[in-house]
Amino acid sequence: MLLLEPVILPVCLPVLIWLLVVRVCVVATGLLALLLVIVLVGCTLLTPFESITM
Repeated sequence: MLLLEPVILPVCLPVLIWLLVVRVCVVATGLLALLLVIVLVGCTLLTPFESITM
């Protein structure tokens, strides 16, 4: 195990960093998509009210 540890760490570290980056990207994309959906729904809901008041 002691001989393998110095080999495993350099291999695992980039993989862990990559997984973290992927997770952050997925979360950011999900939040942006959610925000876009909220804005679109808000616009579609507000449009009839705006046309009625005008």
